[in-house]
Amino acid sequence: MAEVQSNPLVEALPPATDYITYLTILEYNLTKEQLPLLEELLQDIALTTNIGWDLVHLLTPLLPESEACLHAVARLGNPREVILKVTELLEVISTSGYSMESDDEDGSVDATVPDYGSSAIMAGQLLEFTTLLDMISILHPRIKTKNPSRFLINSFEAILPAYARVATQPAAVAAILKLLESLSQASRPQLPPRRSETAIPQQKLGQSASDPEACAGPMMPEEKGLQIRLLQSFVTHVMEIYVESLSSVNEGSGFAWVERFQEKWQPERTVPFREKVVSKFERIEYLKDRDSTIQQLLNRVTYSLGISWDQVVVAATDPESQVLILSESGELGLSPSEYPLSRRGTLYLLVAKSMVDYLENAEELDELKGSYLHADVVRSYIGDEALGGIGTEPFALIDSVLVLGFRILQSGQNRLYTSGDVKFHQYLQRLSLLSANTPSSSLRYQAHLLTTAALQANPSEQARYNFIRDTLEHCPYENLKVSAVGWLKDEIVAATTNKTPEKASVEQSGLTDKEKPLLDSTHSGAVFASPETLKSLAPHIFPIVSLELDSEGFQAQLPFYLAGLNFMYLLYSSPVLRNRFQMSDFTASCSIERNFISPLEVMSHVLSDKLLARDHSEEENATEISDAQLLEDTLARVRTAMKSVGSGITPR
Repeated sequence: MAEVQSNPLVEALPPATDYITYLTILEYNLTKEQLPLLEELLQDIALTTNIGWDLVHLLTPLLPESEACLHAVARLGNPREVILKVTELLEVISTSGYSMESDDEDGSVDATVPDYGSSAIMAGQLLEFTTLLDMISILHPRIKTKNPSRFLINSFEAILPAYARVATQPAAVAAILKLLESLSQASRPQLPPRRSETAIPQQKLGQSASDPEACAGPMMPEEKGLQIRLLQSFVTHVMEIYVESLSSVNEGSGFAWVERFQEKWQPERTVPFREKVVSKFERIEYLKDRDSTIQQLLNRVTYSLGISWDQVVVAATDPESQVLILSESGELGLSPSEYPLSRRGTLYLLVAKSMVDYLENAEELDELKGSYLHADVVRSYIGDEALGGIGTEPFALIDSVLVLGFRILQSGQNRLYTSGDVKFHQYLQRLSLLSANTPSSSLRYQAHLLTTAALQANPSEQARYNFIRDTLEHCPYENLKVSAVGWLKDEIVAATTNKTPEKASVEQSGLTDKEKPLLDSTHSGAVFASPETLKSLAPHIFPIVSLELDSEGFQAQLPFYLAGLNFMYLLYSSPVLRNRFQMSDFTASCSIERNFISPLEVMSHVLSDKLLARDHSEEENATEISDAQLLEDTLARVRTAMKSVGSGITPR
């Protein structure tokens, strides 16, 4: 006891010194060993009310030992002052030089390495964040004012940037969920007291003090609606930050929604002997945690905050939706509608709800049967009005936009785009550019599949032809021109056989004279079965090959040249196509031998000779050697097919 009495923290207690002097003594004498004593001293409401707000920055460096003291400050200090200090410290976290990201440089999933950091600095940052959020959950219900939403919005503006630093951490997400639960309860009317024959003693320890600056009178009438709306807006922004912060799965987004959807919807497209993404989310612990977290956020949205799915759909799919919390004047408005939900966050909520239900074999979501168009969703989130920046969006955003398109396709509703060639063209332009530009190979493939499906879904054959021609003629991306050759191949096969373009994309060869023309109105074949169509596109499919191209330039264009050669082989090897398009005359009239095939043979020999002169042990030569062999083999197959039908072109 004598030791306690001689302790400077006890000896200097007011009124022995004034509060400012006492804070100075605390600053120079406070150690982790003194924290239990300080917690006991802070039970004095008068003391904590006067010095609590200045203790916050002194105590946070001493976490976790100082956690009890900080909770005491939150319960008994002046809530208006303490919350200002808490938001200041959250702003410090948001501007720090550390962020907790995946340890995997390539962003791939490793079953043994969770996707969060483990350094002491990062762990301390996380602990500080979770403790400060605990304090906020205590402080806000204590503030008694006519406009508590003014404090709420300041806290949210401080929390969100700080949360972005630690968003992948399970503890951070748990702290957010705990805060939402606390604040949503505070914003709901309290239940009336119930009578009980048994007297339950009230626990005094841990109770919060009243607000020393409490305003007389009730809250403003609009405050309940404002607080609920702010909470709704906050959780959608949390959703946005959380989903976009996760490390990649299979080089895609952190949830890999589109891949999981495809594995269930079209299992024939999965790669044999490779583990399915669905299985990874069932096997790997931190991927299972992601699904659990998203379910908790969905529950919070639905049950605690009362966001209707109509609101979510409008915010996610309406191009006119805003991403503001404050009004333009920077002041809080009087109407809850002035605080829109986060557009990306609501899109992630919509997609997550849809996919969770789909993967669990639940019934179809009504919100997927709305009136919005996928073209509007793509225009809102992918690129700008000048089609710039397409493919640079977060993987999570691309993943969500694509899976929403596939879900609409799956539903059988004609809601991809409006009628009219211009809208259709703009829609496919964005999707196709996405398939060319995004760094993720898995998302490029899925964007290509959706582009192909959307193209084939258009009932206008002329519109489909116009898009294919425009891509071949004007697109600067070789991989998209390769796709365009594939689309044309599918359309021609469909126009001259019993197959739709979708089926033709699977079976493109082995046709016979007995195969009948397709007669349905969607793919009547009037355009693509015409020899004039092929002639008009020939300069773009079989262009003049320059013999002055250097090796690097030729390699860059080789995939497109190979696509043209494979198309030529199909046209010659199929009796139906060969006769329909009069291939011998077509090849001669379009100068394909002189402009395309012969120069490619020359370049093939040049490339092979250069590679033979190099050291084949060099790893960087492996791809070039493989490409050279592939080109040589493809040319030989084309020559053989042409010779077998007497094309008049001499094989070499």
